[in-house]
Amino acid sequence: MGKYRTGLEMLEERNTMAIVLALNQRGSMLKTEIYRAVSANASMAIKIDMLEDAGIIAMAKEDRRYRLTDEGTVIAGDLIRLRDHILRAAMH
Repeated sequence: MGKYRTGLEMLEERNTMAIVLALNQRGSMLKTEIYRAVSANASMAIKIDMLEDAGIIAMAKEDRRYRLTDEGTVIAGDLIRLRDHILRAAMH
């Protein structure tokens, strides 16, 4: 994970959670589709590479589309549950 002491620190980076959630929702995406769906800022390629290096996403060689790995799918589910919990708590 390089400069990150924990996986949580990586997910705190801008747009990394959005990439994971977009892939969870769409199933697979080309890099350009991720840019359009999340952000086209200059650091997006680094974020995608970082998530791939961490084993959260993977690019299929046959179609060059990114998908969540099994671990990435678990993380996406956790993020969705956390988001839903926060939203429910905010409504009370």
